[in-house]
Amino acid sequence: IESAEGRGISTLDESFHAWLQVKLDGQWYHLDPTFENGDTQGTGLTYFGMTDAQRADAGGYVAPFQVGVYPWGGEAYPCLDERLTALHQAVSWERIGIHTVRLWMRDGTQMVFDTQNLSIMPEAA
Repeated sequence: IESAEGRGISTLDESFHAWLQVKLDGQWYHLDPTFENGDTQGTGLTYFGMTDAQRADAGGYVAPFQVGVYPWGGEAYPCLDERLTALHQAVSWERIGIHTVRLWMRDGTQMVFDTQNLSIMPEAA
């Protein structure tokens, strides 16, 4: 898995924050384990697989982001793919198969996500 460090300046208090960017299935995504741990104690997926727009909305960070490996600076890795957007509404999850994860959603429903195809399965398993 290719990865890079994402970082930005908060529009809320002008503080700096860093997170991860990973390349999955040929697409780049933002992942923020720090915010996830603080908001859901690591049980949700709110900050997993975000696009650039979702990352900016989630933390009030200025885009375009500075991304790349240490030292700070480097190439830009645009995160535009929205296939993981459904995961952001999950309040908790559990692995139920080799390539499947059950998601408990904020609205009380459940979904099954196929981690191999990066998609919601048509029927809950």
